[in-house]
Amino acid sequence: MVKQTYFPRRQYFMKNNPDCRPFLPRPLSGSRALCASLGIIGALLLSACTLPYGIYTDERDVSTQASDKSVATDIKTRLMGQKLSEGWAVSVYCFQGNVYLVGEIPEAQREWAVNLAKRTEGVRSVVPHWFDGPSLDGDTLASVRLSANLISAPNLNSTQIHSEVHAGEAVLLGVVSDQGVVNRAVRTAKNTPGIVKVTSYLLY
Repeated sequence: MVKQTYFPRRQYFMKNNPDCRPFLPRPLSGSRALCASLGIIGALLLSACTLPYGIYTDERDVSTQASDKSVATDIKTRLMGQKLSEGWAVSVYCFQGNVYLVGEIPEAQREWAVNLAKRTEGVRSVVPHWFDGPSLDGDTLASVRLSANLISAPNLNSTQIHSEVHAGEAVLLGVVSDQGVVNRAVRTAKNTPGIVKVTSYLLY
């Protein structure tokens, strides 16, 4: 009895009130559906890539990673606290207490910077690698290519390897699993367009 009285009233209402039709989503066309699907897949892949992947692939344990990060940050802060002249560009890396200063700094200040790093708590050794001469226009592109090659190289975990490029010289730093990885990383860098020299400070 309810069905016999409800539907006729509903039909009468819809006929006389066309603007009150219930909303139903329109089906996506083939191309729009494909784009939506690809967008969802891309978002999932992006979310996976933002996970802290490096912490699980680092050869150092979590405690050592935290200590190294603290040491590097301390040295960077102290360097920045000085009245540095324009043109200084120093990257600070720390692996298992071994500090690497890589970049450009006036020759008269290099010993001072090394001694500052040596006086930092938790430092076992300090290795400076200073660049002499101006950078090249192609260094940025060479650096991008090097990073891409390290990522795509087989049997090579790029999350363990840091790199600096200046005047065609590539400097590799990090902690890897064995000498074989070191050899593959160096070979990959040497085969990168724009790289004319490779220096490796990779530890294992």
